[in-house]
Amino acid sequence: TVGGRLRYVSCLRFTPHESDGSYGVQQERAIVYVDGRLDHVVEKPADICAGAAYAPFPDLEKLTR
Repeated sequence: TVGGRLRYVSCLRFTPHESDGSYGVQQERAIVYVDGRLDHVVEKPADICAGAAYAPFPDLEKLTR
């Protein structure tokens, strides 16, 4: 709780799929939720996500376009 508001952070690490079929450079984002609502996305979350334990997301891997 920060300032009486509940705050959650999700750290994401992904490799974007480019329009030519190749994969880009691996990226990382922190998604910040305040009181259960998306508040903002941090594009360079070095300190926020330091030490985060990442795991595959099998349902996401199964998605197709």
